[in-house]
Amino acid sequence: MAVYTPAANEVELGNDQVPDRYRAFFDNGDWSLHSLVVQGSWLFFIVAVIFHIFFLSWHP
Repeated sequence: MAVYTPAANEVELGNDQVPDRYRAFFDNGDWSLHSLVVQGSWLFFIVAVIFHIFFLSWHP
């Protein structure tokens, strides 16, 4: 949600992407970065598990 300030004609963006529970800790930029880090961590974990399964099941 955009909030228009009449004094400077600037647009301030609220923390509309951040859940209410976490608004004290994150703004939109920090929340986006946090989201990327969490998703990247999950992706790394899943890929690591798949490679470990392949490695442990491989027989020369």
